[in-house]
Amino acid sequence: MTPSRLAALAMVAASLTAPALPARAGLESLVDPVTGQHPVAKVWTREELYTGFDPNRVPDLRLGNSLNYRVSWQASLGAVSPELFEDNRKAWSGDHCSSDPDLVRGIFFANRRITRGDPAMTDIAPTVLRALGLPVPGAMDGKPLL
Repeated sequence: MTPSRLAALAMVAASLTAPALPARAGLESLVDPVTGQHPVAKVWTREELYTGFDPNRVPDLRLGNSLNYRVSWQASLGAVSPELFEDNRKAWSGDHCSSDPDLVRGIFFANRRITRGDPAMTDIAPTVLRALGLPVPGAMDGKPLL
């Protein structure tokens, strides 16, 4: 195991027991020794992303990977790969890459006028509920767009 891999694994292990903000700084400063790039573009705490969450079900941190980085195929299945960084040799065809949302903006199509100019992913569920005539729970983070 290389020294850089040992250092990176030690940082990740420390982040599991350390407060979220120091773990954020460590993950955001992680450098791929081959490319010199930062694989993690941004780290959010759950308090920054969610309201009214169950702390037993929501992770402490959410990572947004940089361009050309993603979680490994093995990590997606719950396994740990032997290397911290590895080349992707499979075609990416629309999986959940854990990318920084600023890198995958997306396009919002609607055949009705929406009520806000800043739609977000969290607005989709409340919009569908309202369109179906169902009540929108107050605990939802998003707001109806119609």
